[in-house]
Amino acid sequence: MKTKILTLTIFSLAIVGCNKQPEAKAVSKFTAQVAEADKKIGLYFDVLDNPKTARVQQVNVLCKQYPKVFENEYMPALIALEPDNYSEKGLLKDLKIVVQYYSRKLDIQCR
Repeated sequence: MKTKILTLTIFSLAIVGCNKQPEAKAVSKFTAQVAEADKKIGLYFDVLDNPKTARVQQVNVLCKQYPKVFENEYMPALIALEPDNYSEKGLLKDLKIVVQYYSRKLDIQCR
């Protein structure tokens, strides 16, 4: 009887342990994606905040590169990582606020 309980317990722990590993891999995958996208976004902000940056580069970053990385890399990974804290609607609102801020600051109109 004790052998059956011990075997059943070990078997149950093995199944539970196997089921948790892919979730941890997915979390670390999304964490890495968020970190990578965040690094790119930080570099874009450095370009936008640098008064010596060429205007053409600022327009390209603000109107094309930053929104593309935010929408296609940062936002999906962040929502997958923390769906209870972030939504597509809320993050798109944040994107709009940032683009509007830099548009006013740098007098750039994105089309």
